[in-house]
Amino acid sequence: MAKLIYLDAFVPTNGEALLDFLAPEERRRLLESVAAGDGWRVAPNPIPPDTSAEDLEWIAKFRMPQSVRCFEQPVRLQGEPAVPQVYIHCTRYVDKGPFGQFAIRARREAG
Repeated sequence: MAKLIYLDAFVPTNGEALLDFLAPEERRRLLESVAAGDGWRVAPNPIPPDTSAEDLEWIAKFRMPQSVRCFEQPVRLQGEPAVPQVYIHCTRYVDKGPFGQFAIRARREAG
């Protein structure tokens, strides 16, 4: 059976943008990284301090700045996905991330 699986993901509704979900301090950090850089890209998030040296080496290959428009541009949705949806919320850093609100919404909503 096909399913749409969200893993610690932002799940905006029609007209929402990622910036809408960030805490004020995170939003400020994101926008300041754009201003301090080249004016159009967001610096990658800080790496947690307990990340092993081996993981740091692996992560470094994939961390790239991202266009600020990816955070600012609202999504335009038409209808609901045609397959059941599942939300997996990883809780190791639950107090430091914005994903809890989507896990709560997933528990409340049908589908």
